[in-house]
Amino acid sequence: CISSAASDVYKRQVSSPRNPLSVELLSFRANLLQQYGEFDKSLNDYLVLTKRRPLEPKWWLGAAISADSLHQSALAFHAFSQVVKIDTQQTLSPNVHHYAQERMARLREVVK
Repeated sequence: CISSAASDVYKRQVSSPRNPLSVELLSFRANLLQQYGEFDKSLNDYLVLTKRRPLEPKWWLGAAISADSLHQSALAFHAFSQVVKIDTQQTLSPNVHHYAQERMARLREVVK
C-alpha cells in the first residue's frame, strides 16, 4: 500500500536536532504524505519548512492545505494569509492566490 509506504518513510526519516533532514527531502516527504492523506504528518513537515524558510510561499500553502484538511481552521487561515502576504511576486499561480483568498473568506467565518 502506498500510504503505508509513505508512513514508513516518515518513521524512518524523522529528523532530529542533531540530524535535520535537508529541505529537499523534507519537502518531498511532506508532499508525498499530503498526497496520501497523512495530513497530520505532512502538516508537521510543512511547519518545519516554514520555520526554516519563512518567506517561501509554497511551504505555507502546503501547511494551509494540510491544516484545512485536519479542520484546524485558525492555523489554516493563518497559513493561507501568509501565502497571500508573502507571495508578492506571484511565484505561485493566480489560481492558487484565488483559492487561498477563497479559503480565507470561508475560514474567516469559522475562526471569528
